[in-house]
Amino acid sequence: MESVMEMKHRSPAHNVMAAAALAICALSTSDSAMARTGTPWITESAERQLIVEWQRDTGDLPLLAEEVVEAVERPGESDESLEILRTLGDPAFAALLVDRTIPVERVRELDRTDPEIRILQFVLVTYRTETETARALESLRRNPRIRSVDPNLLLRYAISPTDPIYANVSSDQRRYQWGPQANNALVPVPAPDRGLQAAWDKVRGNAYVAVLDNGVQIDPALHPDLTQNVRTQFSRNYFSADPNAIDEMAGVPQSPGFAGHGTHVAGIIAANTTNPVSLPGYPNPPSAGGAGVCWFCSLMVFRVTAPQSGSLPAPSMANTAAALTRAAQIGAQVVNISFGRAISDCSFDGDNQAVCTALAVAFNRGVAVSAAVGNAITVGSTCITSVLDFPANVQTVSFPPGTANPNVIPVGAATRQLDTSVSPSRPVRWIESGLPNTQSNCSQDFTNSGIMAPGAVIASTFYSGRNWNAGLGCGDSPFLGVEPPTYDDLLGTGYGRCTGTSMATPFVTGVVALMRTIEPRRNTTLVSSDLRQAASNVANPSDEIGAGMVNANAAVDRVLDSAGNRLTPLFAFNSNTWGDRFYTVVPQMGSAAVKDTMALRNPIFKAILPYATVGNIILYYDYPTGDATPINAKAQVWVFSTHVNPFGGQELRPLLRYSYACYDTANYPVTRAICGTNRVENIHIDHAYASNTADGDALVAGGYRLDGIEGYLLPNEASKRSNPLLRARNPAIDDWAVFPDTEQAAMAALGYTDGVSILGYAYRNLSLTQPPL
Repeated sequence: MESVMEMKHRSPAHNVMAAAALAICALSTSDSAMARTGTPWITESAERQLIVEWQRDTGDLPLLAEEVVEAVERPGESDESLEILRTLGDPAFAALLVDRTIPVERVRELDRTDPEIRILQFVLVTYRTETETARALESLRRNPRIRSVDPNLLLRYAISPTDPIYANVSSDQRRYQWGPQANNALVPVPAPDRGLQAAWDKVRGNAYVAVLDNGVQIDPALHPDLTQNVRTQFSRNYFSADPNAIDEMAGVPQSPGFAGHGTHVAGIIAANTTNPVSLPGYPNPPSAGGAGVCWFCSLMVFRVTAPQSGSLPAPSMANTAAALTRAAQIGAQVVNISFGRAISDCSFDGDNQAVCTALAVAFNRGVAVSAAVGNAITVGSTCITSVLDFPANVQTVSFPPGTANPNVIPVGAATRQLDTSVSPSRPVRWIESGLPNTQSNCSQDFTNSGIMAPGAVIASTFYSGRNWNAGLGCGDSPFLGVEPPTYDDLLGTGYGRCTGTSMATPFVTGVVALMRTIEPRRNTTLVSSDLRQAASNVANPSDEIGAGMVNANAAVDRVLDSAGNRLTPLFAFNSNTWGDRFYTVVPQMGSAAVKDTMALRNPIFKAILPYATVGNIILYYDYPTGDATPINAKAQVWVFSTHVNPFGGQELRPLLRYSYACYDTANYPVTRAICGTNRVENIHIDHAYASNTADGDALVAGGYRLDGIEGYLLPNEASKRSNPLLRARNPAIDDWAVFPDTEQAAMAALGYTDGVSILGYAYRNLSLTQPPL
C-alpha cells in the first residue's frame, strides 16, 4: 500500500508516522444485516478494505448497494448473490459507505448521475488479508460491471476579547495567540484596528461548521473552552460502534495515547470567546483560555480517524466520504479538512471516487470546503512546485457531467514574520529548518487559488494532559527538543501549540464562517472570490503564498458591501408528519428540511417525509439541493444577520434555536411527556426558540439542546416598519412556533396558545425582495 496521508501538522521525514492499522467503516445497520437499517460503523483495517461502486444495470433491474451487502452477508441464497460474491472475490464483510437517506425502493427510479444518488451506491468491502485485497483490486478494476473501485487509503493530518491567552503579553509567540491578531493585510505585528479585531466589531459569527478530524476532548467533560459551541447532536464518530464517541481518546490505548489535533483545530475556529461589554441575557462565556475566530459558530464534529498503537491516528477515505456527505446533508455551511494526501484531483479516475462524489454532494448543497495544502518534505528551503494534497487540489468537479462546481479553498501556512524585502510586503511561508525541511506545500495551482493563514507555533485549545507529537512541539506540554529532555507548559493545562497547514486551515474556515454569517445566501463561488480578493497579495500571487495572507476585516467588508441592510430571510417550514415547525436563516439547513436529511430524523422511518415551506416566496427560489426542479424558498419575516443595531444603541438580540428528539436518548436524555415509554420508536421532534439565555436555560432544563443562532432581532421598536416576532407552544403536540404578530389569531386556531411572548422585532416578508428599514 502507498504511504499514508497525514494530518497537516509538521512532521519531518525521520518522524513521518507509520501507516495506520485501523480504519473506520461507515455503515447504516444494526444486526447481521447492518447495512439495511441505518445504524453506523465497525472498526476494520483500511489495508484490507476496498470502496466499490457497482455499475447501475446488471440485468433487467439496477443492482443496489444493499443487494451487494446482502450477497456478502448471506451468500448462497440466490444465483445473483453467488455471482456478486465471486465478482468481489469472496470478501469477509461488506457495508454501505454512507447512511441511507432515500428509501431503497425509490433509488432504482432516480438519476444515478446525481451525486446524492451516486454516493448511496458505494460499498465498503473488507477482506481477510492484504493479499486477498490486492488480488480483488486488480480483478475488479478489469471488470466491466464495476464502475469504480478504490483502496480505502489513509490520509495525513496535514472587539478585543478578554480571554487570557489571546492578549499579547510577550514578544514570545509561543505564549499567546498571535494568529488572530496578525490576521490582517500588511502589518508585521499585531494591530488592534486590523484583521479579526476590526471584523468582530461588525460580525462575531454564528455559522454551522463541520470539523472533520480526530474528534475533540469530551470525556469526562467537554473541554472548558469549547463548551459554548460544540454540538454533539450534530456530531458523529466514524471509527467504532458508538456513533457518539467523538472524544479523541475513545478507544485509544492510554500509552502513548496521542490526542489533541482535533481539539486544537476546533479551538482555532470557535473557542469560547468573552466579550467584555456583553449585555446581560446574551451568550457570553467566562473569560478563560483563548479566542475563536467565529465566536458563536456551531461545531459539527466528525471523528474520521482510527485509533493506533504506537503511531498517530490517520483519517481514511471511507470515513471522509461518509462524514462529508452527512455534514452537507444535515446543513453545514463550511467544512474544515486539515488533512490530505498527494493524489490526483477529481478530474481523473483515481483512488478517490467516493470522496469526489461526497464533494459533489457538498458543492450541490452550497457548502464551502477549506482544506490544507499539505506539508511538503524537501531538501533545502526552495519552493518545489508540486501537486497540492487532495482534496485541497480539487478545483473543479463535474458531477453530473458538464456541471462545474465551486472549488475547494486550498490553505497554506505562514509564519509571524513579514517579508519587507519585496514590495508590496508579503507573508513568509512556513518552513521548518532541517535536513530534510518540512514546509507549506507549493504549486502553480496555489498561485491561482490558494490563500495563506497563520500556521507556525499556533496557540489553541488542546486535549488536557495529552500530546499529539510532543517531540515536534505539538501538545499540551510539548517536548522542547533539548538535552536533557525538557518540557514546557507555557499556556497552562488544556492549551498547547502546533505548527503546520492543519493549523492554518481553521483560520480560513473561521473567516469563511464570518462571511457566511453576514450573507447566508451568498454562493460558494462568490465567497471564495471575496476571500481571495481581500487577501494581502492578490495583485502579486505566487506559488509560495497564493493570494497572500487572509484578511478577515477586508473579506467581511466585501460581503457587507453586497449585503445591503443585512436583513436576511428567516426560512420557515412545517412538518405535519413530525409535528414540528422549523426556522433557519441558513439555506443549507433549508435544503436539509426540504430534502428530509436533517440531523433530527428518526432513522426507523424510511419514507421521504420532507418539511413543507411556509410563508411568502422570496427572490431566492432554489434551495441549494442540486435538484433539476427548483424548490421555492419561503419566509414570513426577515431578521438581521449580525449583532450590530442599524439604529444605534443596544445591540441586537440573538434568535437562539434549540432542538429535542424523543428517539435520540444519547443527546436528549431528559424524557418529555409526549415521548411515552418507548422513546426509540417515537417520531416526535421539536425546535424551540429564545432570544435571551434565561429562556434558553429553561428550554435546556426541559431537555432541549442549543443548535445555534438563527439571526438577530431588534430589541425594541426601533422602526415603525418592524413587527413583533412571537413564539408560542402547541401543548397538544409539544411544538413551539415562531411567527409575526399578524399571524397570532391563525396560529391560536391551530393550537399555539401556550407561552406566548415577544422574542423581538423583525420585518414582515410582504414582497419578493429585501424590505427597507
